[in-house]
Amino acid sequence: MPLKRLSWSVSLLAARPKRNSFPISSFAQRSSANWRFWGEALKRLRRDDADTAARVPGLERIVGLRNVLAHEYGDINYEILWLATTTEIPGLITILNEPVDEARDATGL
Repeated sequence: MPLKRLSWSVSLLAARPKRNSFPISSFAQRSSANWRFWGEALKRLRRDDADTAARVPGLERIVGLRNVLAHEYGDINYEILWLATTTEIPGLITILNEPVDEARDATGL
């Protein structure tokens, strides 16, 4: 995955909603689209750079969530989606920033 695309994906993750910043009902529409985007970005990272993808814990679960949301497999529990967004994303941002920073250092950007 090109550095620019990975960096952009990380910046979108960082722009996630804060815990309890808005109610589940309005969050559901935004969150579903964002998780589909993040899942797709990580799916491409897995395809394009398997070594970096291996550093992302839960990558397969995130890609799986993207598939459930994108293909509308069953009912979505948006409270669980809210919990995942507000508790799991901060650690994922940190993890994804590491390869972005390494690539920037290596390329002198």
